[in-house]
Amino acid sequence: MGSLPVSDMTTKFDGIAVLLTSLKTTTLTTTVKARRGWANWGCSTCIQRRKSPWLSTSLYATLLILIIYQMFVLGRIHIGIVNSIDPPLESDAGSAHSNPVTVPNVLLVGAQKAGTTAVASWLFSAHKFCKAQTFDNEPRWYDKEVHFFNNHNKRFERGAEFYARRFAHCDMSDMVMDATPNYATHAIRIGNFYRQLPPNLHSNQSTASSHEGRLQSLKVMMILREPVSRELSKYNHMKDNEVNGGDTWGVALTFNRSFDEYINAELLNQTKTRISRSGQCVGALCFSLYSELLKQWFEIINRDQMLLLSYQELKSDPTTFMERIEKFLGLPPHKANATLKSSNVKSFAGKSSLPSCWSRDKLADIFQPFNKELYALLEQRPGPPMEQRPFPEFQIAECNN
Repeated sequence: MGSLPVSDMTTKFDGIAVLLTSLKTTTLTTTVKARRGWANWGCSTCIQRRKSPWLSTSLYATLLILIIYQMFVLGRIHIGIVNSIDPPLESDAGSAHSNPVTVPNVLLVGAQKAGTTAVASWLFSAHKFCKAQTFDNEPRWYDKEVHFFNNHNKRFERGAEFYARRFAHCDMSDMVMDATPNYATHAIRIGNFYRQLPPNLHSNQSTASSHEGRLQSLKVMMILREPVSRELSKYNHMKDNEVNGGDTWGVALTFNRSFDEYINAELLNQTKTRISRSGQCVGALCFSLYSELLKQWFEIINRDQMLLLSYQELKSDPTTFMERIEKFLGLPPHKANATLKSSNVKSFAGKSSLPSCWSRDKLADIFQPFNKELYALLEQRPGPPMEQRPFPEFQIAECNN
């Protein structure tokens, strides 16, 4: 079963449990009905009454064989498909004493348009973090952000081997990072994935336990940016991609669509943003509703495993910002001339430098209660000692009248 995609394992076993329960109920009902009928036929049919236990046992055994066939025979077909794409893992992922495969021990999960590219570039170059290897026709930036847990192009459905293959060249004692900003909304999926991996024997986490797997040695970072400014930056990013032939993340902007028109259609419609039954935020506004995202993360990992950073500090005091990261990850201090280079800063026709005051106020009305909830949540659930406390409140975005 080690070759099954992580996303399929729970579903497969849940389905088998339902089948077994249904099978037991069906067999019991059939036996009871048969016995009731035979009891009314009289003594001439007593031999049939004696056959009823054999019939129920035979039926149960036959259907059980079908289930076993589904588990192993059909399972092998599925495993064969996965392994034809990616080689099998070299180790037994079910044994805590094996040499586990290498997957990232650091995740930079967002937020989108909050400096993740600049931070990742610095860690990859100055601190020699190991990044993902890209394959086939994958975009060049997939070495920074693998887009596995957000299931982009159904990548998560291709299984654990698909993910591990991209980090097979990394040593387990290295700092290995995936900096996909879309992961902010996938805390539950990430937690389940890392729990299924055996603890990293090279980790300094002496408290790691088998039931938590690799999750206890995972470090997660997230940069929080004032939501209105973040939404405008995302709009400009999509607009630039539309003009120059890139990914607009499924949103049809059209070149002449203003930021006001975009938020009116995509963001102000609250029905497009919801919390699913699994607790995941779904919709266009999710990446700016930090309190909703963090409540999920705080349920998955220990609070001291997650460092929250301020985009405002990244811009105003990058030296202190970098020191927080180094202390959190146990890295040596950076060189005096180290800098965070701005990324994804482009000028193009139609770029909006400031939102209209109408747009700012409309969005601010939506975000304000979530921001207040965020500040209260971080006071109740303080993070590692190098994290800012109290966390700085967002400065309202400027606007054009």
